[in-house]
Amino acid sequence: MSLRLKTIGVLCALLSLSAAALAGPPSASAATPKPEAHDIDMHRGGPSWDVRAPGASARTHGHSVVRGAGATFEFTYVEPVRPELKRVVEEAGRRWGAVLRSARPIVVLVRDVPDLSFTDAYAVNVIRNSSSLPEHPSLIPGVMYPMALLNAITGQDISPAGTPITNIRPECVAIGCDLVASFGGPDWYFGLDGKPGAGQYDAVSVAEHEIGHGLGFDTDALVTGALGSFSPAPTVYDRFLVAGDGVRLTSIAPDSTELAARIQSNDLFFDGPSAQLAFGSPVPLFAPDPYVDGTSLSHVSAASLPGSMMVSAAQSPLVGKTRTLDTVTLGILADLGWPMRNRLSVEGAKAPERDGAQLRFTLRLAQPAVVGVKVRYASEDASATAGRDYTAVTGVAEIPAGRSSTVVSVPVLPDRIKEPRETMVLRLTLSAGATLGTTQARGTIVDER
Repeated sequence: MSLRLKTIGVLCALLSLSAAALAGPPSASAATPKPEAHDIDMHRGGPSWDVRAPGASARTHGHSVVRGAGATFEFTYVEPVRPELKRVVEEAGRRWGAVLRSARPIVVLVRDVPDLSFTDAYAVNVIRNSSSLPEHPSLIPGVMYPMALLNAITGQDISPAGTPITNIRPECVAIGCDLVASFGGPDWYFGLDGKPGAGQYDAVSVAEHEIGHGLGFDTDALVTGALGSFSPAPTVYDRFLVAGDGVRLTSIAPDSTELAARIQSNDLFFDGPSAQLAFGSPVPLFAPDPYVDGTSLSHVSAASLPGSMMVSAAQSPLVGKTRTLDTVTLGILADLGWPMRNRLSVEGAKAPERDGAQLRFTLRLAQPAVVGVKVRYASEDASATAGRDYTAVTGVAEIPAGRSSTVVSVPVLPDRIKEPRETMVLRLTLSAGATLGTTQARGTIVDER
């Protein structure tokens, strides 16, 4: 089994220092050496700030467990953590745990480093290897998966505590962590109401954002000099990256100028089916020229999705603002393989055969939506025939946050012939924001004559 540790979002929550601040002289804390986004690798070791000497003892400063409705987050704190930061990361875990489903705890190593000028997260990734990982039809050979996602898909602990891993923080080895999040940076707002003041950064939405990267919203594509590559291999996220002309990023030869040009083209999209359902088309990604290490491709375009959880601060200053978890983000995670906590089912309907009658199918969630849910549906013939007994329907229904159901109506077409009961089917084919439960239900047309 090949394991790799990788930084994510080094600039994503750099929390967008203003242009003036970036142009000004660096402060002592800003001068702290900052790793490149792809330099932490379990084969090669990593930068000194993230790797201790072999044999160093694990030093942790507390542990907390947040049991969300669908997933449990376990937080271990390395440095002494400010109580207000602890409360923030626990709230972020609670929010993610309300929308995702995993039978295994998602283990996060948290670092509170106030003198760092940035905030970032990275996941422990595994290259799929059928000889050492559990067999599962959803896993693709040779593709990088976040450890937490592997655990959620297989229902097993792929990296149990005590696994002998080298060149990674000993605390992470000891607890078998899935991702690491480091919090430094600017003037935080530690409230949980999403209302940062002028000059403040909303800590809880930043924590949610960083955890999102650790869950798999991440690329292994990078540009070094004039060449583009996947180092060491494409992630499951990378499999869905496509250019505006339809060329898939993973189809381009690695270590090539063509791949570098595509990565920096300002013309890349995520085209997973659930993400497209949520957005209405392939999701535009942040793919600037020049390439921004740790930020390019791992964020959605702020111009298209300005309030999305996965917008980067490099695109749009986030001071005094907040980001919210959105259906597009959940659609992307669902395409990666994440099970959603909520479940959506369709219920049957009955209507008389008369003018103006409609078959009213209820689409119902198991719990009220935390984030809006979208679902694609279509009618199918059974004993009833579209165009003669009912009007065929196809479309996308939406259940807003806070609601638990919506209705899809199918018009009945009466005729002058007395007939036995006839039936048609409404089928749910794709969802974003919820897992599909009962995907089809029968509509019964009753001739009351």
